Amino acid sequence: TRSALILGVDRATAESAEFIDVVPTAAGNSRRLPGEGFSYSSAHWLPDGRVIILKASAQGRPMRLYRVELPDGQHEPLTPEGIGGWVVSPDGSKIAVNGPQDAIQLYPSQGGAARTVPQTTGWEWLLGWIDAGLLIMRFDDPAAPRGEVYLLDPVTGRQRSWSNILPRDGAGIMQLVSFATTADGRTHVFSWHRALSNLYIADGLA
Repeated sequence: TRSALILGVDRATAESAEFIDVVPTAAGNSRRLPGEGFSYSSAHWLPDGRVIILKASAQGRPMRLYRVELPDGQHEPLTPEGIGGWVVSPDGSKIAVNGPQDAIQLYPSQGGAARTVPQTTGWEWLLGWIDAGLLIMRFDDPAAPRGEVYLLDPVTGRQRSWSNILPRDGAGIMQLVSFATTADGRTHVFSWHRALSNLYIADGLA
């Protein structure tokens, strides 16, 4: 796409209204998407460069996904309220969603009924979608090695180990902050929150 999506807060107003701007990556003017009263969490372009999928809440309601088609920019609900993680298929035709059901749901990006991914139980947390399938982690599964990423077949629900992204030095590692991958899965980037502290021995205090 030739434009970037910028999410921000208008601190010039008393209400600190949240907004999304569509900003050209070359010469041109930016535009603000209509959506007064919405609170935005994340956004993703579809490959055609005309449609944006937004995770947002309206008037303080729980988060859901909306489809926004440019240039009108109206918000069309795609999912029920109460969703968590979500990823878009490489061709932009489907969206995998965590919540509100336990199993992962697949929604058509054009709108329509969802399909449940077999054998998913709610342990899975969506990280990305590559050509070979969905990438997930099982944060709350005691049987899953820490940092292990699994490849999930969205048709059959079968899972297999794909990569372990825990840093070699695991000291102070708290939680995964971000993850992104290319469609072929050959390159991926991620960040972890690390918290370190020092232990001191003090003599002569008494």
